[in-house]
Amino acid sequence: MRYLLFVILLSGSLHLFSQPGSDIRYDWAIDSISLEQALYDLTDHTGVSISFINSILPDIPYLTHTFQQKTIEEILEVLLTGANLRIEWVGRQILILRNPNTSLNKFSISGYVRDSHTGELLIGANVYSLRFAKGTTTNSYGYFSLTLTEGPVDLSFSYLGYKTRTLPLDLRSNQVFNISLNPSLTLGEVLVIAPSIRPGALNSSPGKQNFRSEDIESLPSLGGEPDLLRISYLLPGVQTGSDGFGGLSVRGGGVDQNLVLLDGAPVYNATHFVGIFSIFNSSAIRTSQLFKGVFPARYGGRVSSVLDVRTKEGNNKDWIAEGDIGLASGKISVEGSLAQGKSSIFVGARRSFLDLYSRPYTRRYFEDMDAEGEVAYYFFDINAKVNYKLGHKDHLYGSFYTGGDKYSSDQERASEEGDSTVLNRGEQAVEWGNATGALRWNHLFNDKLFSNTTLTYSRFFYGSRDQYTRETTFGDQPMSRDLLYFRYHSNNRDLGISTDFDYRPDPDQTIRFGASAVLHHFQPGRISYDENTQTDSLSEESIDILLDRTAQQVGEYDLYFEDEFQVKSEFGGNLGLRATALHVDGRLLFYLQPRFQLLLRPRAHLLFSIGVGRSVQTLHLLSNSGIGMPRDLWVSSTSRIRPVDCWQVSGGASWTKWKGLELSFEAFYKYMKNLIAFQEGLITAIDATNWQNKVAVGAGWAYGAEWMLKARGKNISGWLAYTLAFSKRQFEEINLGESFPFSFDRRHSLHLTGTWAISPRWQASIVWTYGSGAATTLPRSSYQFNQFNLLYSDVPPQFPFILDLANYGRKNDLRLPDYHRLDLDLKYIWKKSRAEHQLSLGVYNAYNRFNPIYYILAERTEDGKNVKKYLEVALLPAVPTLKYRLTWAMQRGRQLPN
Repeated sequence: MRYLLFVILLSGSLHLFSQPGSDIRYDWAIDSISLEQALYDLTDHTGVSISFINSILPDIPYLTHTFQQKTIEEILEVLLTGANLRIEWVGRQILILRNPNTSLNKFSISGYVRDSHTGELLIGANVYSLRFAKGTTTNSYGYFSLTLTEGPVDLSFSYLGYKTRTLPLDLRSNQVFNISLNPSLTLGEVLVIAPSIRPGALNSSPGKQNFRSEDIESLPSLGGEPDLLRISYLLPGVQTGSDGFGGLSVRGGGVDQNLVLLDGAPVYNATHFVGIFSIFNSSAIRTSQLFKGVFPARYGGRVSSVLDVRTKEGNNKDWIAEGDIGLASGKISVEGSLAQGKSSIFVGARRSFLDLYSRPYTRRYFEDMDAEGEVAYYFFDINAKVNYKLGHKDHLYGSFYTGGDKYSSDQERASEEGDSTVLNRGEQAVEWGNATGALRWNHLFNDKLFSNTTLTYSRFFYGSRDQYTRETTFGDQPMSRDLLYFRYHSNNRDLGISTDFDYRPDPDQTIRFGASAVLHHFQPGRISYDENTQTDSLSEESIDILLDRTAQQVGEYDLYFEDEFQVKSEFGGNLGLRATALHVDGRLLFYLQPRFQLLLRPRAHLLFSIGVGRSVQTLHLLSNSGIGMPRDLWVSSTSRIRPVDCWQVSGGASWTKWKGLELSFEAFYKYMKNLIAFQEGLITAIDATNWQNKVAVGAGWAYGAEWMLKARGKNISGWLAYTLAFSKRQFEEINLGESFPFSFDRRHSLHLTGTWAISPRWQASIVWTYGSGAATTLPRSSYQFNQFNLLYSDVPPQFPFILDLANYGRKNDLRLPDYHRLDLDLKYIWKKSRAEHQLSLGVYNAYNRFNPIYYILAERTEDGKNVKKYLEVALLPAVPTLKYRLTWAMQRGRQLPN
């Protein structure tokens, strides 16, 4: 009995001081849970008590591991890798303790992410440590900086359309290196993407959409001309007129309220052909971003949206030529290395073929009218960019753009009046366009502080020349000759300098700050006429009938600061402040613009966002049409006409529970004051010396909700977008002071897109778009005006306007018919050694929907009587697409990458 008691006590002591579970092996798996929760689950799974102090655990919010036949020590070793912690057995439990006499050193990893084939820097590439759930993205110049705790680190580098690359590191010091990513062979990946929502990495820019040149090329296009703006029109919250007529309206804003940047230089008119095409040659675009919500403080000058477009820098490894020809246009580009690995260049040009169609068609039209003449129109764009790497810390970039539209019309018609012959001849030439230039210097102060200094130049011009003659002859003898000559022109020029700093002290924080100064030069538009000259040199008797002759120079100065932060993985945002000073009329006007964006992630796949911001716009667009037309005038705010002042509030959520699917929702409210519009009845000058006497000042508001479902598959991708929106304007001098719908007010918009990579050679895509009718005003009466009356009057003519709203209706009180359209496209791609070929076949507006853009009041003869009827005017019927593209490696022995 004595021995039996001894054995029992001995076995109990051995059991008490053993390490239960130390030699037992377990199968266990975890998916997207925090380290703290993983330790609790491990206790429940093994029955071994694990004790720890929460404060010593690293912030590792999303762990995913699968263990098979592992001991508990082996499992903990994996979970605590790089955490500077140790485990101790104390009886039947495990204690997790901090290692004694050690400190948690942190080191920075920095560098650039590039395309492995072209050497182009990748903007917005993800750099991420899954172990620490810390990450960052490359900035606008491909640079990243990430600070992590010392120890083993597996860094993941990813970018849309490229293969993800993982780099194992033993982080014991600051490290600098460049990473190259290989393009993915998958054709049908995501076309338009919101900023990635990675586990533990919050997206602080709700309402932002990213585009690549590949995205623009993937969807069906008008006449084979891929277009950045036309893809933007397919996003929720973005409106335009029928077939793009009139330009871009974002969340109820005007077409002048969009900040369009081309390599950092502002663009005043970003469209060709009254909005049907954009100025952006898709072959020249590298990346672009559209901010349509409360945008960050680093952007200013407009109140509705920001479209930031970056062009290609040029292949710094090989010389590549690309050309394509379609039914609407042709373009060519060349890029290559000037100094291997240090300098490269890109040059591209595009020209439309519209004049090839308009000339023969209008000749036949005039012949049918017993007249002679023709109408010609075309547009063109030229892009160039060069860069030079001065060293690891300095890089220079120079970019240039010029483009424009040219229209000409010549017509002549003879008629018999009694015994006399009257010859009427009209000639018109119109030209408008943009020119921009940017010179940038990137400098790296250290692995955490990056700067960019930019000099910019931007110009928009419009000019027209009209000449009308009327000659009367009797037999061979001239009897009279009347001549009327008009000239209209406007010219805007900006010269600016800006310095921006990007400071990343920690993976969870990015601080941006900077300053800019812009000198605006406005030459107001002017209509002049003269009866005695046929040249561009007007006589002293020329009469100015629109605006004053003097140019206006205005200085605009800005400071900004923004702090983009993340608190653990559940909360983050962007807090910013922008200060604007406007020097005009001898006065200095100040405006503060706070911007707040906050995000909350209660669960791994659910993200809530809210944003509040104020934006100020110092420029105004004088427009009769309410839409963006080349002849509209840009003017500066003054001490009398204050800047547009806009407050916007937005909130939403995104859900990514299912792989390959993302559902997002966002609601917004926007209030704008100090909007301007021409007063009714004042098309001609009442006071020809000051445009401020011709405008009404009012307010506008817009609100709505947006839904978007995006599908991302290996071979199939696309999105479904729906918008419910309201937008109104109110001016005391217009519409009897009553509010009225804005021209771009569409109640419902629905867009469906899809791309299918059938095989490596075949790709199909589809777009269907629907919009309820936009607001418009019916013309209630018409009049005839003989321009030659100007020759016999010293006073500019006054046109009749009827303002009796009770009898003639209110402004924008009618809706155009609903708009809808189907576009289809099929591409075939094949490669042979140094060349890649692509053939595209498709149709725009496949079922030939008649989508009117406005109504006109015209006289028609019916049953021998002249009657007035409303006629719908539409732009584009069914338009076929046929395009061939050739990409060629110019260096012998080189092959294009697969």
